[in-house]
Amino acid sequence: MSENTFYSLLKKSAESYPDSTAILYDTYAITYAGLFRDCCKKAIYFRQFDRKRIALIGPASYRWIVNFFGAIMAGKDVVLLDSFLASAERHILLDKVRPDYILSYTMQYILADSDGLTIENVSHDEENCDESDFDASVSEGNILFFTSGTSELAKAVVLTSANLNFSTSLVSSKIACSSSDRVLSVLPPNHVFGLIYSILWPLSCGACVCISRGIKHISFDTIYYNPSILPVFPALLEGYIRFNSMNAELKTIIVGESKCSDRIISELEDDGYNVYSVYGLTAASGGIAVSSKATDHKLVPYDGITISIADDDEIFIKSAGIMQCYDNDEAQTKEVISNGFLHSGDLGYLDDEGHLIITGSKKNILALPNGEKINCLEVEEFFNANDSIDESAIGILHGSCTIWIS
Repeated sequence: MSENTFYSLLKKSAESYPDSTAILYDTYAITYAGLFRDCCKKAIYFRQFDRKRIALIGPASYRWIVNFFGAIMAGKDVVLLDSFLASAERHILLDKVRPDYILSYTMQYILADSDGLTIENVSHDEENCDESDFDASVSEGNILFFTSGTSELAKAVVLTSANLNFSTSLVSSKIACSSSDRVLSVLPPNHVFGLIYSILWPLSCGACVCISRGIKHISFDTIYYNPSILPVFPALLEGYIRFNSMNAELKTIIVGESKCSDRIISELEDDGYNVYSVYGLTAASGGIAVSSKATDHKLVPYDGITISIADDDEIFIKSAGIMQCYDNDEAQTKEVISNGFLHSGDLGYLDDEGHLIITGSKKNILALPNGEKINCLEVEEFFNANDSIDESAIGILHGSCTIWIS
């Protein structure tokens, strides 16, 4: 068994911090030893199914985390889907990846088939087994994330546990996290940024992952859990500031998915917070570069990341986190990976001090403050199809997504 697996990550943390709280959801707490045991039992359960691919739908929860780790440890490929997608959009994505089973947040034990029909006579987890009964020699499954854009154009990125563990180690090399920390998990786990910074990274460090109690409580989860580390989107961070929800214990804020206002970062640092901005891509397992006050808020590639700038200023990336492929799309994969380098689709350059300066997007992808990404050309083509509109453009104005029409 490779040391670069989720099984190894959980086992190491269980041995190092057996009685420390790994997951906290409201008043429910589970130790690292308990998490490891539950994930192994879930993996044993999943191995009774012959087919390979499971779609996992739902917000972050203890059940979601155990299902995620258990399925991958069982050798199943796991497709991560947004639980807030409309049914029609979700079916478009499901048709792209053709899962054998569907596991939603309403199902702890019972799997559904690819049509969403419950499979009858499926046994529950083995109550009499424990982690010692788990065969760790079986190769772990892959993790599939969907790229941004409309459902019709979204592509499924295939990553491995080794890819994600590599990016997790990059974060640990630049941002402090220990068994005394509490990390608030409020980001969607079907995003690489949310999965790594809110779940995988803190679990690898022995920290306590505090799972958000849901949208209704999102503005007050900081006060309820008193986290010391907060990974967020810019829009979510602004909401916490607006509602005066920054708890006294909070020391470190990690902002990703889109650029945060320089003014907000400066004000937070004046108040004593350590603020990190991270740049990553799904196809690179999230980990590419990070900025902080120590780097004058200029992005510095993580150690182990090789950056090359093409003649047209496109940023190329090489690392152990680069995706395996786009699912069932060899042609598209060859277009974006050549000689081991991932074509990021972003434009930029490296300055004389090695800072990565991003100047734009080759693919016309706009990163919104709420972490979502949209294809500008798709939106503009939609409006331009209207006979009464001559021209349209989309961008960010005063922190909001704005359409200009003439």
